[in-house]
Amino acid sequence: MEIVFLGTSSAIATAERDNTAVFVKYSGKRVLIDCPGSIVHKLARASFNFLNIDAILISHSHPDHLYGLPSLIHSFAPYATPPPIYAPDKTIKKIKTLLSLFNLRGNIKRLRKNIDELDIETFKTMHTDESAGFLFKENKNETIYTSDTGPLPGRKKRYLNADCLIHDCFSPSRHKKSMPFLDNTHTSALELGKIASLNNIKKLVPVHFSGEHSYKMEEIIKEIRKNYKGNILIPKDLGFLII
Repeated sequence: MEIVFLGTSSAIATAERDNTAVFVKYSGKRVLIDCPGSIVHKLARASFNFLNIDAILISHSHPDHLYGLPSLIHSFAPYATPPPIYAPDKTIKKIKTLLSLFNLRGNIKRLRKNIDELDIETFKTMHTDESAGFLFKENKNETIYTSDTGPLPGRKKRYLNADCLIHDCFSPSRHKKSMPFLDNTHTSALELGKIASLNNIKKLVPVHFSGEHSYKMEEIIKEIRKNYKGNILIPKDLGFLII
């Protein structure tokens, strides 16, 4: 399994990090998760052709997760039929409205608990009433991508002993006073460490870093390490991960 981090920031991008999105290659499939801006450009910089995308998954309807869809779908027009877009029910309505503004159409499908044609399981996350995370399997490897989420409480069967957990890590916990939603709709580094330890995660990859707060990645790692002793990877935009 190969994962390309097309962006690693929250809704507010920085000079180093754009809005979070990932491109996953596994079992002969190529799947884009979420679609902020410049996806064609970013894939090209990572030496991938956007025409080879097999499916697009949208985790929820916030702007930073889907505003790039019209541009991406439009880019297919001279070459091929765009890939199917899978999204939660409420998000489908917004995607159709967004595409219609540019006289574009897409093959939009309801996000199901099991997307058998993609060998993907989906699960509810703690962000909006519609947001979803994804479980990818290749051979015996299991990789989980949560997109935006607060820390789901307790041990989770789908998390337990996962080979890789790519999880929301909005900021250090010291920002909780200024962000009452932290550890409710997003996850602090402190809580992420607890999740990874409790579920015996083999490799932890924090993403979706807040762009509106000041901190260094060393602080993120130090806070995670208070509870988790396993392997931590802090990805950079256009960085690769092989699992």
